[in-house]
Amino acid sequence: MNELIQLFSQFNLGQILIIIILLGLSAKGVITFFDWVKERLYKLSNKQLKSKKTNEQIKNQEETINNLKKDVEKIQKSIDTLIESDKENIKAWITEKHHYYCYEKKYIDDYTLDCLERRFTRYEEEGGNSFVHNLMDDLRDLPRKP
Repeated sequence: MNELIQLFSQFNLGQILIIIILLGLSAKGVITFFDWVKERLYKLSNKQLKSKKTNEQIKNQEETINNLKKDVEKIQKSIDTLIESDKENIKAWITEKHHYYCYEKKYIDDYTLDCLERRFTRYEEEGGNSFVHNLMDDLRDLPRKP
């Protein structure tokens, strides 16, 4: 209590009010400063979290793309195998028809030749290029009979 009386004796009421206001403003400044620091730290941690999430998303997308590439490669390999199989099938079929019409019948009808031509065209589209061309030439040279 003595100290309070001493304080009032050294300062007048206006000065004491100014000191109280300045102390309040200082306290507000300190609180504002700590709030600012807290907000900055929060933003920095959020940026790091967002960066980690983005990196994880990129890694997940890269894995998905790599898996899709592997799937496409498997599908392409299967398609290549099917095309090779189809070429072999067409080659065998044309060879069989060639032997039948060239060596046994010695003639060919228009419908059968048309079917052979269409299958031969498919064979060429699939990249076939062997003795089948000669077989088709022999079949085309045969006389036509209904």
